[in-house]
Amino acid sequence: MYNKAAELTAPGGDGTNNTSVISFTLDATARNVAMPRDFYGQYVRMIPVGANLYWYFSTSSSASVDRTVAASASGARAANLGSYIASGTERQPICPAANPGTTVYLVWQGDAAGTFLQIEKSSGRPLNASEL
Repeated sequence: MYNKAAELTAPGGDGTNNTSVISFTLDATARNVAMPRDFYGQYVRMIPVGANLYWYFSTSSSASVDRTVAASASGARAANLGSYIASGTERQPICPAANPGTTVYLVWQGDAAGTFLQIEKSSGRPLNASEL
């Protein structure tokens, strides 16, 4: 079995092209954005700064997070219940792979006005020295 964790990478860039880091607005507005194709099937480092984050991946461009779903003793579930990441905490999920023609969206919402949500591609092919 292939182990992506064995090849975790650091951000890199050549000074001209985009690095593997994306910075998004983090506030109480529900947001939905297409992930870059080179992130598909790779570990993605997520760090909310200044606010707690609720999030999930979706194939729907109209998906949104519902932070009002209340917990219950029997276990509350909902079509738009997002996972929780506390401000300043790092999580490294795998961005889902997708068939050609299918787009993967990151759906998120903060619980307050924060500073930003940082996303980094953290596995896959790293830049080599000649590209830096």
